Amino acid sequence: MGGVYTGCLAYADDLILISASVVKLQKMLDICFTYGTNLDIRFNPTKSFLFKVGKDFSKNVPDLCIDGQNMAWVNTLKYLGMYFDTGKTVKANTSRSARNFYASANNILSYTRSDNDITRLHLFETYCLPLITYGLNCIFVSVSQLRKYSVC
Repeated sequence: MGGVYTGCLAYADDLILISASVVKLQKMLDICFTYGTNLDIRFNPTKSFLFKVGKDFSKNVPDLCIDGQNMAWVNTLKYLGMYFDTGKTVKANTSRSARNFYASANNILSYTRSDNDITRLHLFETYCLPLITYGLNCIFVSVSQLRKYSVC
């Protein structure tokens, strides 16, 4: 970021390890496991995922493990409530938030037919709007994603 290598992003108990090499990523996982063991922190391999980005993202790579257990390679990664898709570059996946928005909006519309518009508007602002705006200030939104949101 900004010309500085950042190998680990952390927020509370969520970590992202970043490496251009699978071998070095395995070493990072081993270091995390060692420090975690010393600090009584256990990493759960079933809740930990591997995610590829770059020109060779579609190539097969060896399995990596933590605590002797293999971790799964995924095409979509959830981090801090945001979804990202694998590819040549990291792409934010906004389709889930749009789907959740529509589901919430339809629920409100179906249960508030007899309520006044101010009440409905308040419910939309409280329960629907956060579903499509959460995290948008942190990601690049493509023109096609913006079109989907303008319909919402």
